[in-house]
Amino acid sequence: MAGSVVLPVRGSIEAGESSCTGYQGSVYRDVTEGAAVVVFGPDGARLGEGKLGLGKPHDEDNQSITCTFPVSVPGVKPADGSYQVRVADLEPVKVAAEDARSFTVAFE
Repeated sequence: MAGSVVLPVRGSIEAGESSCTGYQGSVYRDVTEGAAVVVFGPDGARLGEGKLGLGKPHDEDNQSITCTFPVSVPGVKPADGSYQVRVADLEPVKVAAEDARSFTVAFE
């Protein structure tokens, strides 16, 4: 399983020119390079764990910046239905099984 985790700009990220991380004063403070990403199956069983890569800032039309972290969770077997993906200590996010090869978890 591979994909990305995206944090929005409003009060959630600290961005430099070449990297970014979750803002220390927000619920995203633990979303940073090396944070755990855990995948659970439809039955709640733990299927695998990976880590966030280096966050990269993205300027969208010179109006907002997001922070995108690459992630890979090796060894996750195909499942019917959907997976639950937990990033750091945040609430798990649902990812459809058909999207698992290239998923995006976007927090708002």
